[in-house]
Amino acid sequence: MESQEFYVYRESDREVLAALKRIREDTQGAAGGHVNIYVANGVKVIDGSVNDIATKAPLPQILSIESAVIYRFHLSLENSTELSVYREPKQTYDRCVATYPGDDPLLSARLLGSARKHLRSFDSTDKFLELIGADNAAYLAKRDENLRKLEELVQSQIERLAEYSSQVDTRALAAQEALAKKAMADRAQLQEEFDAKAAELTDRERALTEEKKKLDDNTSKFTRREIYRRLQETLKERANLSPVSKDTEGKRKFLHALFNLLILIPGIVFVRSLWEAASLVSWSGNVLDWARLVRLPIAGIALAAAVIFYIRWNDDWVRRRANEEFRLKRLDLDLSRASWLVEMALEWKDEKATSLPPELINPLTRNLFPADEAEDGGVRHPAQDLASKLLGASTELNVNIPGVGGAKLDSKAVRRFNKDTDG
Repeated sequence: MESQEFYVYRESDREVLAALKRIREDTQGAAGGHVNIYVANGVKVIDGSVNDIATKAPLPQILSIESAVIYRFHLSLENSTELSVYREPKQTYDRCVATYPGDDPLLSARLLGSARKHLRSFDSTDKFLELIGADNAAYLAKRDENLRKLEELVQSQIERLAEYSSQVDTRALAAQEALAKKAMADRAQLQEEFDAKAAELTDRERALTEEKKKLDDNTSKFTRREIYRRLQETLKERANLSPVSKDTEGKRKFLHALFNLLILIPGIVFVRSLWEAASLVSWSGNVLDWARLVRLPIAGIALAAAVIFYIRWNDDWVRRRANEEFRLKRLDLDLSRASWLVEMALEWKDEKATSLPPELINPLTRNLFPADEAEDGGVRHPAQDLASKLLGASTELNVNIPGVGGAKLDSKAVRRFNKDTDG
């Protein structure tokens, strides 16, 4: 076995792996080939065939860095042919070592030629010249000699051209000095004329600026900003004021009085019934005793229903006022967002002569001025809830209608009746 060492330009890990695959194809075709990959300190990370090693973890993550972090690549081919690429520390190049059988010059030539081609070697060794033969070596030497002669010819032409260019530059320098003197005189004259024109343009620009400032006060931008300012002031005034008028507050006081009366009457009846039940000495079973006994739970239920209805009514009122305050604050924020978006759209159109792209408008206008949420059906009395539950749980309902007779409702009619009563 023989080996040869040469240096190559440093490439990324992905490019080195691709070069090894091309070397395998040039040397023995599209099949076979085994690759071992090592990190620092000679630790082997992964090994596998040339065709599928790029998909084995963690190699895809290492290749995605697009850097040179792998310490050594080792390619094994047929007939004990091997190729290793070492990262030279603190250098901008890598070291490549090829091992091949000495009795197969065709295989070794393919390996070395492909490796130097795809790994971009920058040196040439005597062993390689011996390997390619005397005829090829002579051809390369003749080619180098011709290249040297061509370089000498080009060098002489460059020197003659430089001498001629120097003569031309001397003549041109004299003409340039004459032109420079004339140009300085013309420049001074033009500068005087320019200064006069610039002063005139400055005066005109100042006058146009003053006129534009007067006209800007009547443009749509000024009007739009003035409307936005007034809306902001109106929203702030409404936020500081009570959300209801004095007339509405007066009506609520009247309703409070009615609720107090509605609670007070069953409360008095309940307390009186409770006192009579507590002071009852003996039970005679007459109508008066039964009336006292039945009146106590009825009064208690009526009192509890009135209190619950009163609490629900006040809770609904407070919730509506809070929702209105939040709606005004949200409207204030939406007006600020909309005004800023309009300003940005106009500036975008002035600068780029196009409208705002939908990809930018859609996120900025999301949830802008949302529709008001539908309010519920209002406050329900506990008696309505009880009737709704009873009707919903019933599959049939028998109703005695005075003067008409009995009526029997099935579950479908009960649901329709329940819907009508809830509505």
